[in-house]
Amino acid sequence: MSYKTIADYYFEVNGTDGEIELVLEFDYQRAERATRSEPGCGASLTLCGVTMKDGSPIDPLVAGNVEDWAQNYLDEYTSYIVDKEINREREYW
Repeated sequence: MSYKTIADYYFEVNGTDGEIELVLEFDYQRAERATRSEPGCGASLTLCGVTMKDGSPIDPLVAGNVEDWAQNYLDEYTSYIVDKEINREREYW
């Protein structure tokens, strides 16, 4: 199932600092317990796409590192995103 979260991306271009809000779309793989026949796995988030919050295209000067940064962001904040974004949605099902 695909989910979205918003993240602030800080960058530097030609000596100028900037910040943009990005929408990260990702797939969620739940943690699975190990069994006798399967090793199990931890929860993971896989990046599917990155867009600007306002829908405008990402500036090419900034875009070069955005996807790598976004996947690293998801990797670093997996437990937070799962707890705050995904589990919160399930409360309303």
